[in-house]
Amino acid sequence: MSPARAGCLAAVAVSLAVVPIAAAASPRLDAGFAKGGIARVPFRHVIDIARTLQPMPQPDGKLVVAATIDGDHDFPQVALARFTRTGRPDPTFGRGGRVRIRSLGNFVPLRALAQPNGSILLVGTVGGYAYFYYAPQQLAIVRLSPDGSRDRSFGTNGLVAWNPPGHAGADAMDVFPGVVLPRPHGRLLVAANVDERTLWASPQASWHRVVLARFDPDGSVDESFGRLGTAELDWDGAYPYAWARLADGRIATALSRPAGFFDPPQWWLETFALDGTATGGLVSAGSVRLGAEVLDHRADLVPTRDGGVLMIGPDGGATAVRRILPNGQLDAGFGTACGRPRPPAFSWGGASVTSRGGLFLAATTFVVSGRQDSLFVSYDAHGCVTQRPLRLRAVSAGPPPLQPHRRVAVGASYAKGLALIGLRR
Repeated sequence: MSPARAGCLAAVAVSLAVVPIAAAASPRLDAGFAKGGIARVPFRHVIDIARTLQPMPQPDGKLVVAATIDGDHDFPQVALARFTRTGRPDPTFGRGGRVRIRSLGNFVPLRALAQPNGSILLVGTVGGYAYFYYAPQQLAIVRLSPDGSRDRSFGTNGLVAWNPPGHAGADAMDVFPGVVLPRPHGRLLVAANVDERTLWASPQASWHRVVLARFDPDGSVDESFGRLGTAELDWDGAYPYAWARLADGRIATALSRPAGFFDPPQWWLETFALDGTATGGLVSAGSVRLGAEVLDHRADLVPTRDGGVLMIGPDGGATAVRRILPNGQLDAGFGTACGRPRPPAFSWGGASVTSRGGLFLAATTFVVSGRQDSLFVSYDAHGCVTQRPLRLRAVSAGPPPLQPHRRVAVGASYAKGLALIGLRR
């Protein structure tokens, strides 16, 4: 997988849950949360680069923040911090509320899930390019016990690494999970992009597939699903860039499909229903053509309460929001009569809808000298920025879970650790 494509997908690897919040207003730090609205957990070693996942609420109301951080010899490591409801580090988690996971190869988590018993699942990738060598990139699942320690009973020492059956002519494979769906009886259903290519053969060739896999609670592949645990979706050369679960339970994905040789790719919205049979996969539920150059090949999908979806991503150096109506058509008038300028394009982040049809965006954006700042933006139901965005310097925000009573909790990282940001709107 190319770095650009991996970066695009990583930007949209966010939670599928949608919890509405209050009407659009100017965001501000919650002075009653932690210290001035930001709870911090420092780590011994400086965190140079971090990509924070969406904070994960656990059954007891505590929040876990997870991030990929730089490690030794270009191998990433995983840092986690758990906070109480008031923003204090949880002393029962790891050491003083912090956990750092090493010795997992090139593991990069993309999604965190809470289990009913308090354990934590991290789903992502392992392998790929690191330290001047290539290893096949695999789908990876790590399970942690409620106290943050690795659950050695899961997979191999707490790690499951899996590749689907490969193409006969390929000698390199990259697997990138797009959507992770908890299923009954503790199972997981994962849809993943699979890119295969030839590294050493001439002429070189490449193949792309979208593969479904279902895993049992112990991390093994459920061979009663599909063909020995896997199934493939027919994409006709298309590449999915974002996934979301719609208000009616369907699964949607935004994808680009190649057009003519001199024509730009076309954007489509594909929807799937969850199959209620014993197989329990995805069944096609419709396909809508959105047109060319909807966004610059990076998008986030945010379901709306009326059954539609918002597409968010960069467009000409700014952040653009497009609304797709419940009938699958683009809303041509959305965001066209706004007085305030659009915010700058973001590097990664996420968004959620508000109770009145607006949008709240939390994102990380780069500024001069390479500093990473957090940007929080509120939109109204017409797609317009309502107030001046809130910018926090030298803090890298992740996607926000939205809490009741007009509060928002956003996971973040800074130069020396992980943070949980409390906002009011």
